[in-house]
Formats: sequence, structure tokens, C-alpha cells
Amino acid sequence: MSGKHGGPFERFMRLTADFKGIKYVSIEYKGEGRTRSVSIPQVMDFNVEGFVQPGQTEPVHVENMGTWRMSPVSMARGTRSTYVDHGMHWDNTGKTGYYSSFEWP
Repeated sequence: MSGKHGGPFERFMRLTADFKGIKYVSIEYKGEGRTRSVSIPQVMDFNVEGFVQPGQTEPVHVENMGTWRMSPVSMARGTRSTYVDHGMHWDNTGKTGYYSSFEWP
């Protein structure tokens, strides 16, 4: 993942000025109905819920966002979105999020 052996991570590392290193951790992902969550114990807890307009049953979908692996995306709201690691502390709870199916080559 450091990019030193080539591949897609080598390209990502060109965008990184301050590489913080690699940790091997358990990651738990869940997707049920309109909710999605990803958790890394003592590091990250992200949860979103699809935004549904009054009178509708499905989340609002956005297409043609220019993403190369996802379309359409569902609009969502962060119901619990925190990250604490490498001296960074983020809390995006209540802010806009998206979710979609995802494919990696």
C-alpha cells in the first residue's frame, strides 16, 4: 500500500505529501436497507442513512457525478461519522454523505 511496488497505490502516493504509515486493523462494513456503516475499532466509525424526500420511498439518487467506479450514488446524511488517528480528529456527523455499489478491477 506504500506504492513502492507499483500498481494503483503508486499513483495514489503521488498525491500524498506526508505519508503516515500503514496499520493492519479489522474493518467491519455493513449495508442494510438505506444505511451503510464502516467501523475500525478506536479509529473510525462512519454511518450514513439514505435521504428520502417526503412522499417517496427510495433515497434521492444522483447520476453523472464523474466518478469512475460508482453511478448512480444515493444521497445520505452522516448519522455518526468520526475519525481519530495520526493526530487528526474529524466529526462529520450530520453532514452530507453518499453511498453506492463499488467495483475494483
